[in-house]
Amino acid sequence: MLGIAHQFEGVLLNYAHPDLVKWATSQIGQVFNEDFQLGLYAPSYVYKDLNPKIQGRLKIPSAIVALSAPKTFQKNKGLYQKTVEAKKKLNEGFNAASALSDMPIETVEWFSIFKSFNGLEAYLTELTKLNIDHVVFSYPQNYLKETVRDLAYALRDFRKRKTVFSRVE
Repeated sequence: MLGIAHQFEGVLLNYAHPDLVKWATSQIGQVFNEDFQLGLYAPSYVYKDLNPKIQGRLKIPSAIVALSAPKTFQKNKGLYQKTVEAKKKLNEGFNAASALSDMPIETVEWFSIFKSFNGLEAYLTELTKLNIDHVVFSYPQNYLKETVRDLAYALRDFRKRKTVFSRVE
């Protein structure tokens, strides 16, 4: 799928960690369309004051993304056997929370945007160096109006200092 992405006007990557973004962009190959744009769509939680309940909600969507990660990456990170077991449980009709309960917490690090106010700027700056044009902060960021507000304040502060993103959702 990534190999043909360069034929479109852009692609949203479902990876959050910069190393995975680098890998994914290398798979896209040479882009000939000057309007081509790269974006990220990832489970996220940007916080001012950490709420452990919301932090815990990152695990399932992060684990779901991990299920479709490249096998070589899964093996390198010790996730492969866990993903095989989780997929089997899902195919047998287990609910997502039950099927993914054994996935390691490290999936949050690799497959979600989990940053404090202070960590967001460095992360977004690193993404701009990887030619990422758009970032979509998905569930559980929208779980509470307070988390949406926190993200808005963090992005407002970032945008005051930087103008590198054309659009952040």
